[in-house]
Order: sequence, then C-alpha cells, then structure tokens
Amino acid sequence: MAKIFKTDSQEQALKEILENLKIVESLNKILAAEIQKCKVKITSTESEVSVNETVAAPFAILLQPLKDYRKKLVADINGKAKTFSIQLDDTELAIIDPSAMQPKVKKQPPLEPQVQIQPKPEETGISYETHTYEPFQRNY
Repeated sequence: MAKIFKTDSQEQALKEILENLKIVESLNKILAAEIQKCKVKITSTESEVSVNETVAAPFAILLQPLKDYRKKLVADINGKAKTFSIQLDDTELAIIDPSAMQPKVKKQPPLEPQVQIQPKPEETGISYETHTYEPFQRNY
C-alpha cells in the first residue's frame, strides 16, 4: 500500500499558517473595535540598543497599515495552504473571511406600489378622494 510522507517544508508551512492565523484573529478583533485613541508599544532587541517604548497615537493612523498587514497574512496563508495541500477547517476559514461563515440573506427587490386609474370626477359626477397606496412589505 502506498504511503504519504510529510515533508519538513510541509510541517514548517503548517506551523507558519497557524501562527499567521493567530495574528489575523487578533487583527480581526482590533479592526472590529471602535477605537479612537490608542497606545502603541514598540519593543525590539535586534540592535545594540534595546527599545521598549509606549507611544500614544490616534487609531486612524494605524488603521490602513493593519488592514494591509492582515491582507498580506491572509494571502500568505492561502498561498501556503494551496502549495502544501493543507486544508483549513471551518473555524480557520471564518478567521480568514468572517463574512463567508455568516448566513447570506437573499435581497428581494423593493415592491412597487400598485396604481389604480380613477376616472375624473367631472366624467362620472362622483366625488373621489385621493388615497395613496403603500404595498405591504415583509421584513425578513
């Protein structure tokens, strides 16, 4: 019987996908929140001088870079999943595209009011009152 062997690169890709999914999930929470002001903490030990600073900033400045970073991570996740034949489950797919897991509501075209043609009062000798007709609309 034939066997399928996992490769080191496939396992590494799976680890990277799982790490990126955690980041995307955090970004989803941040982007969904209605934030006006925030504090950004920058920590780095890469250079000779370590940095550990907190800076107050308006959230609007950070919004687009966070969206771009999320978009890049999602593209990376999808690319690695396709390249290394890794199937994401429903919860992971919901993290990548939250709108895909919500039930879709079928939009109905708006109802047009029905118009009745009434003869002119002079022609019949009967006095008519003018009424507007609004069709019954269902809220689904």
